[in-house]
Amino acid sequence: MVIRSLSVALVFAVVFGILFPKAGIAESTRSEDFAKDPHWDAVNNRIDPKNAKTVVQDFGYSKTNHAGGESPGEIGGRITRSLTKAIYAKKI
Repeated sequence: MVIRSLSVALVFAVVFGILFPKAGIAESTRSEDFAKDPHWDAVNNRIDPKNAKTVVQDFGYSKTNHAGGESPGEIGGRITRSLTKAIYAKKI
């Protein structure tokens, strides 16, 4: 009789846990805005201008489809991290 009671209790607990997975857990939403400095660590996110290397922005267009596209045409040359932005676009 004890084994049957434990089995019923176990089945009930499993079913309850599946139907109500967050019962009894208080939920809270955390929101952030950038009205003030969040004091995040700033590590390796800027280049030191004194030690800057020569910048090469060669987007390297080629008429191949090594990446598996339907038609030929890929970019992927050499792109160097820089203080100034680099773009690959057609003027409109």
